[in-house]
Amino acid sequence: MIKKVTTYYDDEKGFEYTFEPLDDTLTITETKEGFEARYLIRDDDTDSPDGWGDDGLFLVNYHQDFWVERKEVITEGQVRDIYLEGKTGDGDIEKQYHIFPLSCLVHSGVWLSLGDSFGSDPGGWDTSHVGLVLVSKKETRFKKKALEMAQGLVKTWNTCLTGDVYCLVKETYDKDKEPVEYDTLGGVYEYKCALEALKTEI
Repeated sequence: MIKKVTTYYDDEKGFEYTFEPLDDTLTITETKEGFEARYLIRDDDTDSPDGWGDDGLFLVNYHQDFWVERKEVITEGQVRDIYLEGKTGDGDIEKQYHIFPLSCLVHSGVWLSLGDSFGSDPGGWDTSHVGLVLVSKKETRFKKKALEMAQGLVKTWNTCLTGDVYCLVKETYDKDKEPVEYDTLGGVYEYKCALEALKTEI
């Protein structure tokens, strides 16, 4: 078997990296055994929040460019009825969940927002209106708290959709700057948080 292996060589510092460090995230520290390099790379293979399997806090949306469903909890027809007409049919969903309308802006990317509009799309030409955020009443019985949780979920989704997700990388070297081993930790959301985590989480 033939494998292609790409490495990144730093002419200035004399180190070889397994991955290509993001600008301004690389730090190299001298250790008792040699050297340690820490840096960030983009995580293009992370699970979306839907993959976390949280039945207490989740969203559903029906747009060809952003399709997320939970058929076992709520059907597409129920979502459309709730969003467009404010009704649920048998009312069971409303007994179990706090429900918030979700808008989806699709234009050179996907952005989400609670409510029914985006400031950047005042005419609504690129905004889809067939989505909801559901917060289980087992999580909280208070609507205000549920709204905060829904807003947090939308922020997490937007972070994921815009690619603001990173892998932490730590590489070790001997005293001759020869690579020894490396370790990675992926799925860290938001650049500032990833930079902080890089110091201690790996």
